[in-house]
Amino acid sequence: MVRTPRGVVEYKGETKIERRSRNECADQDRFSVAGSVCGSLVPTRKMTDIVSGVPVTFIDNGMPVVAMAAASFGKTGYERVDELSKDTGLKARIETVRLEAGTRMVLGDVRHKVIPKMCFLAEARNGGAVTTRTFIPHDCHPSIGVFGAVPVATACVLSGKVAEAMAKAPAARNGAQRNLLAALGAVNVQIFEIGQLRPFLRSVQITTAYSSNSADVPGWTHTGDAGDALSRKAGPQCCGGTGTAKAGAGNQFVTLGGGFDSAGSEAWSQTVSGLTIGQSYVVSFLMAAEGETATQNTTLGITSGSLTPAETFTSLPTNTLFWQNWGPQQYTFVSTATAATLQFSVTNQQL
Repeated sequence: MVRTPRGVVEYKGETKIERRSRNECADQDRFSVAGSVCGSLVPTRKMTDIVSGVPVTFIDNGMPVVAMAAASFGKTGYERVDELSKDTGLKARIETVRLEAGTRMVLGDVRHKVIPKMCFLAEARNGGAVTTRTFIPHDCHPSIGVFGAVPVATACVLSGKVAEAMAKAPAARNGAQRNLLAALGAVNVQIFEIGQLRPFLRSVQITTAYSSNSADVPGWTHTGDAGDALSRKAGPQCCGGTGTAKAGAGNQFVTLGGGFDSAGSEAWSQTVSGLTIGQSYVVSFLMAAEGETATQNTTLGITSGSLTPAETFTSLPTNTLFWQNWGPQQYTFVSTATAATLQFSVTNQQL
């Protein structure tokens, strides 16, 4: 979009373009490209992944990018481009992370691909939100392109991301701008943020180890098999008190599936309102396997209010009983109405 006062294109403005003597009028382009390559904004559904001991953020907002702190590689993020490109040891470490990123971001074997882009991040010293050095795929580039800048700016505003910890960004709000600095110039990105939904699980405080009463989970609707219980309390479960359950957050949680000896199919659903049609929302939740099997699955979908396909999530592996290993998950959907019904379900699964 460009300014056209009185039907005439306006060229003068406040936007600084590197190596130009005067400021120009901004040409504002808006992109809605979350998950355009990997299928979701956060391909692994985790706020931070660890690859070869390095905390990284996998993000796809128009371009698959791996965001990493330069300090994790013993760098400041302010090295010269040619210095970084000649550091063969550094590039070998980055390539190790990149190859693993290809697998985790559902890009396959990326040895002969230019994606994902690998981006070093460091705190900005002289203005801007964050300083970057981008490797595409092996050589460091002097600037950061638009489709590399958008996912990096997005990572700066998503809670828990590697970039958030070092980004000097404005308060998170729609339209907030992030100025990303590179070795040669800067790119200003204006982020219109997606909504964040955390399914609110409000439970009656049960006094026993578990409950089979769906009324103990108000605001949610239960259908299907009840299994051994519908909700559980952290603490001793059975076996003379030696079997102790752990909750992912708080001290209670709901379960899905049959019992210890049989499989079952069931669902929990909740309707959320106040949504904006056409906006993307991220549902964040925690899940764990009971431990009879190493992992368990649950499917999250929108039964009304969105056309986004359902996704099946797998818990973190465990070899210990009673929900010991909880992990975060995320599901992104686009609202087609002002209200949407979320449904967590399992089919023919043992507890």
